[in-house]
Amino acid sequence: MPTVYVQIRVAAADRAACEAALAAFGSYPLKPLCPYPGPTTDPATDYGTNVSCVTGTPLYDTLVAVPTDYPTGGAAQIVQLTAPYWKAFRNSVHWVGWLNAAGLQEQVP
Repeated sequence: MPTVYVQIRVAAADRAACEAALAAFGSYPLKPLCPYPGPTTDPATDYGTNVSCVTGTPLYDTLVAVPTDYPTGGAAQIVQLTAPYWKAFRNSVHWVGWLNAAGLQEQVP
């Protein structure tokens, strides 16, 4: 089964529940996200992360279920363009671009 990056985001109100669901697979803390454009010091409205995982595993299934499990602001994107997958991933395009398109950016304290 191929390895992919799965990017997720949830509304701030769902952060604890989402982190608890991911805790069964290890440590996957969610990063604070704030509105874009705007100051990166604005309060977080959403939380998200980018996880490398193998398709068809329980971790993968949990990640891709985020939009269904957290319908108020939950979203997921799977990134696998070419093999090896890690050579295809570009943080500025796939993570930052995805967040910006949704009106979000990483919060920088």
